[in-house]
Order: sequence, then C-alpha cells, then structure tokens
Amino acid sequence: MPSYVHRVCNQKGVIRHYTRFPKELGLPRTRLSDDPDEAERESRSILASSASRSDIALYMKRLITTSRSRARLKGWAYDLKEDRLLAMLAEQKGLCAVSGLPFDLSGDVNEKFLRPFAPSLDRVDSRSGYVPSNVRLVCRIVNYGMGPWGYEALRTVAHAIARLDPPADAKAPKSVSKQRCHR
Repeated sequence: MPSYVHRVCNQKGVIRHYTRFPKELGLPRTRLSDDPDEAERESRSILASSASRSDIALYMKRLITTSRSRARLKGWAYDLKEDRLLAMLAEQKGLCAVSGLPFDLSGDVNEKFLRPFAPSLDRVDSRSGYVPSNVRLVCRIVNYGMGPWGYEALRTVAHAIARLDPPADAKAPKSVSKQRCHR
C-alpha cells in the first residue's frame, strides 16, 4: 500500500504529518499525529472511511446475505441488519477490531482472496450466532487466521513472526513525538 503521509518541517524545525491523497479522491489535507506510525494508521483510516457510501452499503449487504445464509445452514441465531453493521463500522472508526488495521475495500468485489483487508464478520464466541453482542468487524485475513483456533492462536503466531522477522520500522529506533528536521 502506498503511503499517504506527507512530512512537513515547520520554521522551528519540528516535523508535522499531514495527509496527501491523490487529487481525484477529493479528500482534504488533514493534520495527523506527530508519531510517524500513528500518522500512517490515521491516514489509512481516513482513506478507508472515504470509500463511497454506496460501496460500503453494498459490501455490508453482502456480509448480511452471506452471514444469514451461514446461520440458517448451521442453525445459529441471527439478528443483524445493515444499519447495525454500518454503525459498528463507525464505532470501530473503520479499523479492524483485532489488529487495528484500516479496512480496505479496493480490489475485485468477486474475488474475496484479493481483498485480505476487507471487513469480515467475526463471531467472538464461535458457539453463538450472529447477534450484535457477539459480532465484530475484523479484516478478512485476521478472521481466516483465527479460524477454528481463535484469537490466542493467531496472537501466538503473530508474535512468533514478529520476533523472527520484525517490520522494517521496528528495527529502527522508535521515533520521538517531536522530531527535528535537519536543515
């Protein structure tokens, strides 16, 4: 994913972070967190939440349809509506409830495996059905990762991967909130 964070050095030498989206998206310039990692997360969240409301509504309808069919097939309780899912998306600020990553609806709607960061309905208690108190929106890749084993198994694997192959930004010293630019 490309970065949409623009670093600006002010006259006092302090680096500030702002969004820089392609002009065709029509998104305004927004001041972000001073922390570079947090600024990146914020910019992706803004971009994810800017997806057209009709695209999001269509996607939520699809989640409703597939989850309702699955509940019928398995004999689980079902009490979800599209407006509840949209409210849940807003409450979660467009972020995955488990990873904190922003949802990304880009890609081919008909190819679910090409959209690993699209929202997916996770039943917190896998023995219960699709009722508001038992579901949360997570990235599809997170839901697949938890599968039948749950959060703890995914967390154990994620920590092992991070120890073996830490992200490039984790190898560098942690940034300070008030960085100075070099003039």
